[in-house]
Amino acid sequence: MIIKKRMMFFFICFILFFSMFYSYLLFNEDSYKRKHYIITQDSLMSEYQNHNWDFVDELHANEELNNSMIDNSFVNLLRQYDRNQNRIYDTLDEKIVSYIHTKKRSNSIDTLSEDLTDIRVLIAMKGKFSNSEHDENPVIHDKLFKQLIDTLQINKIKIVRVMKSPFNSDYDYISAKIPTAQLSILPKFVEENPIIEYIKEDLECTPLMNTALLQHQVFPMIRNDYELKGDNQSAIAIIDSGIDETHPMLSGYGDKDPSKKIIGWVDFSENDELNPYATTEHGTFVSSVAAGKEYTPLDAGGRVIVSRSHNRDWSGIEPDIKYLDTVISFNVSAPGPIIANGSWEKAEVGSTAQIHNISIITPDGSYAANASIPGENTNTVVQYDVDESNLGVYKVGYVFEVSSSIKAYNVFTDIHFNVSSNSIIPEFQGIAPESKVVLLKARTESEIIAALDWILDNGTEYNITTVNMSFKIASQGVRSRAEQLVSNGFIAVAAAGNDYAPLGNTAGSFENTPGSIDEIISVGAIDHMNHISSYSSAGGYTITGETIKPDCVASGGEFASRYSEYPPLLAADANDHDYITETELKADRLPNDLRSYVGTSFSSAIVSGITQLIIDQLGGINNWNYSKDEVNKIKSWLLMTCTETAPNDRNWDGNYDPLVNKGEKDIHEGYGRINPLAALELISKTLISNTTDSDYITAVNEDHYNAKTCYARNISLKTTNYYTINLTVPDNADFDVYIYKDNPNDYGEPILFDSSTSGILGKNEVFQISPSENGTYYLVVKAIRGKGTFTINFTDYLDVTPPFNVQIYTPTSDSYIRKQTEFYVLFEDSGTGIQKIKFHMQRLDNETRSEVIKSYEVWEIEYSNYFQFDTESFVDGYYNLTLSAQDGNFNEKNATNIIIGIDNTPPEYVELFNPILNEEYYGSLTISGEANDSFSGLDYIEFWISCRWPTPIYTENNPSGIVSYEFQSNRSDDGFNDVWIKAYDNAGNVAETIKIYILINNRGFARLITMGLSIYSVFIGIMSYKIAKYVLLKIEFADITQIPQKIRDIITDLGGNKAEARNSLNAWERITNPQSEFQ
Repeated sequence: MIIKKRMMFFFICFILFFSMFYSYLLFNEDSYKRKHYIITQDSLMSEYQNHNWDFVDELHANEELNNSMIDNSFVNLLRQYDRNQNRIYDTLDEKIVSYIHTKKRSNSIDTLSEDLTDIRVLIAMKGKFSNSEHDENPVIHDKLFKQLIDTLQINKIKIVRVMKSPFNSDYDYISAKIPTAQLSILPKFVEENPIIEYIKEDLECTPLMNTALLQHQVFPMIRNDYELKGDNQSAIAIIDSGIDETHPMLSGYGDKDPSKKIIGWVDFSENDELNPYATTEHGTFVSSVAAGKEYTPLDAGGRVIVSRSHNRDWSGIEPDIKYLDTVISFNVSAPGPIIANGSWEKAEVGSTAQIHNISIITPDGSYAANASIPGENTNTVVQYDVDESNLGVYKVGYVFEVSSSIKAYNVFTDIHFNVSSNSIIPEFQGIAPESKVVLLKARTESEIIAALDWILDNGTEYNITTVNMSFKIASQGVRSRAEQLVSNGFIAVAAAGNDYAPLGNTAGSFENTPGSIDEIISVGAIDHMNHISSYSSAGGYTITGETIKPDCVASGGEFASRYSEYPPLLAADANDHDYITETELKADRLPNDLRSYVGTSFSSAIVSGITQLIIDQLGGINNWNYSKDEVNKIKSWLLMTCTETAPNDRNWDGNYDPLVNKGEKDIHEGYGRINPLAALELISKTLISNTTDSDYITAVNEDHYNAKTCYARNISLKTTNYYTINLTVPDNADFDVYIYKDNPNDYGEPILFDSSTSGILGKNEVFQISPSENGTYYLVVKAIRGKGTFTINFTDYLDVTPPFNVQIYTPTSDSYIRKQTEFYVLFEDSGTGIQKIKFHMQRLDNETRSEVIKSYEVWEIEYSNYFQFDTESFVDGYYNLTLSAQDGNFNEKNATNIIIGIDNTPPEYVELFNPILNEEYYGSLTISGEANDSFSGLDYIEFWISCRWPTPIYTENNPSGIVSYEFQSNRSDDGFNDVWIKAYDNAGNVAETIKIYILINNRGFARLITMGLSIYSVFIGIMSYKIAKYVLLKIEFADITQIPQKIRDIITDLGGNKAEARNSLNAWERITNPQSEFQ
């Protein structure tokens, strides 16, 4: 029975093992790829899901990702999106699984497939297509490419566009449309075409004015002082949803026609229209913010007209309660009537939404005027007269309630209000109203890639100098091409994103491409009062780890609410339609009007316009050379003249506010608010040395409109002079001074040379600078707190005083050095500062140490307290070394000379005498040896044995003659060991003996001792028995058992203790007769 049970147990174990092994073969990745298309549909879905969620090891994945960041490789980054590495992105995998599941449940597959829409996919291939005469060393041959095209067509996959990479290292792409019914063939299609790197959905990007003109000093300062409106021969390329050429701010299209506003248009969508149009208002608004012409839409009463259509879905709010929906805010700068005209409709069948009133709300949140709305699609007008005492930001809202789960509605609003006739803004206009626009209509990934390729190929032909990208998309193809924009001399500006999360890095993540690219100017949003907008994405380090995003912030507006005073941006409203959603259009309510918008898309557009003002100041397109250096210079000028919005907090969420970083970047605002006036001053105005200048500046939290927050000048510095900067600060203010180098880093970020930032109200900033190189530098004064007039004194001094306190701390005189030796020196200079260290070397006679054998030519290095001195070009011997310190004006002072011994030769003799090679040792082991160094002498000698590595078993300092050491081994040392000696000379050179191989065997010796003792014990026992027997026989005992009786007799005779004798006898009997215990 036991045998049968054991056989059954082993048989069950065998079956379980075989089942597990077979499952592994069936479902491991390679097997999955081989047989995926012959298994049943039931198993297909579960198998696909298992692989779709098969994460790689997180630790190793992160290590690979970090490594790939360094060389800009995206192989491991892409694995985040293709976790089962089947070359199909996970999001597309999920659609395949969903389709299979739907198909499985449907009884009529053909009918189902006819109702399903096409899916846009993007097929990526490494290398360049070979069907172009311009391609060199093509990776994908004609035959493979033709095979791929044929396969697509056979499987009813429509090719939309082929995109050839202009860079040898990047991917080529095919954009295609695949019927949903054909989704299940994709895995096999990828498997059979190894030239495919990956296939994914062709994703759509997420698109992300009047007060802005004041906030960024465009009016009145830049317009009046510099008369800059943007270069009328250069263009901004805007990649967006389209443009309405009929709006007065953007009217006029002609390809390369300099008399038109829009000089370029390419439709990369499937529509491929030849003339401009828009599918949403986004592109029209962005274009008008960046470069819209001067225009103010006025009604018959001379009031500005703004309209807006909204879709509202209030799912989740409590029913049967009246709410106020604030839909728009606007700044009223002149007295007169506000007229709001509104209507509404239910957005869905079954919606229970009901709007009761349209209301005008005052700046403090009070209801100024209300009008009842009788029902759907009924225009209702409400009016409120504003006087001089209550100008400000007004709002329009609707009072509504809902009573069921469907709570959506649409509202349509147009507002008429006054702006000051004496306003310093004569009309609504873009930042650079004379610059041209090239609109590239693109929304999907493949379309954007094609648009970027078009710019790289045609940008110079259209005089494009700036590229605006107000969208985000996680795309390697977009990223690599956007990086090339800067390399090819295009200023690239992108939105930082509208995805603020308190603890998340959204602005710097790959998903926020192109706003997360190091070289590109990434722009966040602020409101009109210089607070970070509630939605503006917080950032952090980019995926390369080289920079922090965003780079800066610009006006982007803020959402309206009853008690806030946040106006949005106002710019052109497309005439094509009023867009409720991207798919729901209504007839345009009012032609040629304005609309409101908020978002970092428009912050990006503002910075794009500002770059055009700077290009205009530099001489326009005629002075533009399309170089990366030019692009980086403009980026650095903009960033070094930013001012921090802190101590202002972020709107709505005050727990994650920008910090005062004193010239460093912040994850919320980058370097801070963009200040184009200061950037223009930096370029055009010079602060001459030995002069005094003054200006009035204001911290961003003190004044919100038309406030100059920083002062900037270029200065010229010479290494022969030193300079003092004395900034006299108003009592109630904290102003800082920054000096930047002319050339930025590789990513266009400014390099700070020096600064003075005390952080104390009323404290003057005084410091001295000594340039290390001649050239242009930039002086920037920034208001941190308070406001007022400062005075700056910039003085230069010709340095005629030599350095002082010239000391060499290490090495010391009469010491020995070798190879790369670190020197520590301290040289001080009160003027231009120490710039150079000069070496004066003389070789001395080794015996006298005074006679000069050879003098070396003097050489110099850049000054540093610590530096490495390479001795390997010198022969061993004694040298006289004198170091001299040279300041910026070539004044010199020598340090006290030192005599040093250069010794790059290890000890010439080192020998191990004991132990002996291949001998066996136990217990005490004598190790002995000897070494010698004839020049610098021995410093110490070390004895080593491998069982005690990594520390020596003995060290003797200043050894002389033979050195011995008794090593006491123990059982833990048993085994084969190497023994060797290391000898160190006084310069640090080391020589060692060859390693002697020995056996330490303390256990063997112990076993011998134990065996000997055992044999000895047996021998003694036998001998004792024989002796006892011999003695007993001699006294006539016939048997050893007679001993007890003999003892009794002896005790009786001696009169001893009988009881004790009896106990002893009983014990003896138990030993000699064990059975006695049981009797």
